[in-house]
Amino acid sequence: MLTLLGVPREAVTADYLLSNTYRGADPEHPGLDGVDQAWLDIAFDTAVATYGSFDAYVSEGLKLSEGDIARLKSRLLD
Repeated sequence: MLTLLGVPREAVTADYLLSNTYRGADPEHPGLDGVDQAWLDIAFDTAVATYGSFDAYVSEGLKLSEGDIARLKSRLLD
């Protein structure tokens, strides 16, 4: 969702990794009760490998139109 809204990838990653803080994940084993950056990287890489780009993933994979995206941005950013 953050990427769809135009948030830079670095900020998306930082926000995702904050889940470890808020979930109280064990720093030695974050996968047990937290998240790992590699998982997010794999998700992005898979979307691009499957659809050719993140934008194609949004339009073809998620079936969101430009109008859908505009409405989301209007509701979430304004």
